[in-house]
Amino acid sequence: MLDRTDLCYASITAKSGFFAISAKAAAADGSSFIIVTAYREGVYVGSRRHNLTSTSVSNLIFPPTWGVITELVIHPSGGSQFVLYGLNAAMVGSLT
Repeated sequence: MLDRTDLCYASITAKSGFFAISAKAAAADGSSFIIVTAYREGVYVGSRRHNLTSTSVSNLIFPPTWGVITELVIHPSGGSQFVLYGLNAAMVGSLT
């Protein structure tokens, strides 16, 4: 049985919400992938898998259908590492 408690992940949150537009990322240790998952006030909105390599920076485009989200979680594939170079997001004032 695989123990996944030692895996790192990134979480970006904003109480008032934001539109996740795109990001730039690369694998830190060869080829791997990341799973990006979006939540709105704790409710799952969607997820997307992105393949990464350490030889170039990948431009990640997030689905506009996610709309306003309050959390973006990025999990690398088992045992791998990634570098997040930037996140392009539009902040909103409230969820109403």
